[in-house]
Amino acid sequence: MQLQAKVAPFFEGFVVLSGTGGDIQAIVKQFPQSLTSTPNRVAKLNSMPKGWTGNIQLPFQTTTDLQVHLYETNLPVKDMIEAIYQVKDAKSPVFADPNYALTGDLWSVAGGSWSPESPIPGTFGDANDAFWKQWAFGEQGIRLFTDALATRRTVEPRGQGIRVGIFDTSPFTGISVGPDEAPTEIPIPWMLQEALSLYVSHPYDTPVIPPVNYNINCSNHGLFAAGLVHAVAPESEIHLIRALNKNAMGDLFTLIQALHWFIDRWWDTLDNTIINLSLGVHSADETDLAPGTKGEILALIRSMGTSYVSPSTLASADEIPIMALETILGIAQGRGAVIAAAAGNSSYDVVSPNPAQIPASYPDVIGVAASNMARQQSCYSNDGDVAAPGGDGGAIGALPCAPNNQACASLVGDCPYGLISLVDEPDSPSGYAYWVGTSFATPLVSGLAALLRENGFPSANVRGRIISGAQGGIINLPTTV
Repeated sequence: MQLQAKVAPFFEGFVVLSGTGGDIQAIVKQFPQSLTSTPNRVAKLNSMPKGWTGNIQLPFQTTTDLQVHLYETNLPVKDMIEAIYQVKDAKSPVFADPNYALTGDLWSVAGGSWSPESPIPGTFGDANDAFWKQWAFGEQGIRLFTDALATRRTVEPRGQGIRVGIFDTSPFTGISVGPDEAPTEIPIPWMLQEALSLYVSHPYDTPVIPPVNYNINCSNHGLFAAGLVHAVAPESEIHLIRALNKNAMGDLFTLIQALHWFIDRWWDTLDNTIINLSLGVHSADETDLAPGTKGEILALIRSMGTSYVSPSTLASADEIPIMALETILGIAQGRGAVIAAAAGNSSYDVVSPNPAQIPASYPDVIGVAASNMARQQSCYSNDGDVAAPGGDGGAIGALPCAPNNQACASLVGDCPYGLISLVDEPDSPSGYAYWVGTSFATPLVSGLAALLRENGFPSANVRGRIISGAQGGIINLPTTV
């Protein structure tokens, strides 16, 4: 167990601007001494809304030349954003966001405890057998199998023809970096049953700006999630897109660039696509930004005369909208993608669970909480729309709820403190490990969403179907599919 230092919700020195390219430049010209462009940090969204198929309303009157830029600023972020909104223009709106910090499997970005994966000792075969027979797939979990030997599935669909994009860490080296590079197919030979061939992409470098360094390597986070998607939907095409660094840390703009790359590449088949976000944004509040900033953002939206309603304000009256994120996710959903996101792990020290983090809190996103072997909500888990197995916390010393998956290595097979899934072979003699968190409940829901899409459920109905098919709030494959 290790305590993590407090991390601010956003990085000083940078702002994210969303709008048309011309409108962004007009704003920047008003602050020539305070805003500086950052090389290669732009996502041009203008081609995406062409061929629109959904009814999602974007927060702009026009989508021509729509862009998202990262700019450096020599002012405090709260002052820079306030200054931008003071010169707002409803006819040519530009939205300004802090460059928020993203976290993957962090127990809490505010300073909780967490641990990395706990490798499973032994052979490939023994660990592979334990993976398929783990409690998460049986009666205590999602009921994927009808028998204790995990040989008979409860549902026929297997995710054929469905793509699942996992935006996360990547443990793989030697992958060409760049938006023009094709995904690299990487076989996972130690997954002996239902062998997985994973498509890995590193479209952009993943700096955390400025660098935030931790000495815990979480690079297997994304591969672990991919193994769980594959268990539920073994014939789906699984893509691991690196959007977080090896410490499971990232920033808002890097995620937006990665999402833009993925959405643009598979624009014509997004209605057969699931987006898995085992990460979250701990957004700013009125104490982090200048007083009245939220009101300025909402006033700008209202003054535009559109039907757009911010998902942030629908989720919580206290949330400050993150317009760049809402725009890119709105584009994906408007084109038919289904999005599942982790609710977060910050409820380990409170009586009642916290609300889901962003974007799991968004009304059209499937927010995923974690459940334990007793089919109750895990002690650390925030609330979500639905729950799936994520393992539980265990008492360590004076801490009543803390990650204890390292204790799993001494047990044989099932462990209440974690799930079993894939890690890179050099990091474990068996190619498998134990881990815990809503990060790993989420890919089970993404896999279920892939089964529903194969079965013909419209994208817009998948979220509701998963929630209504749950039993005791936990996803249930036979009653849903």
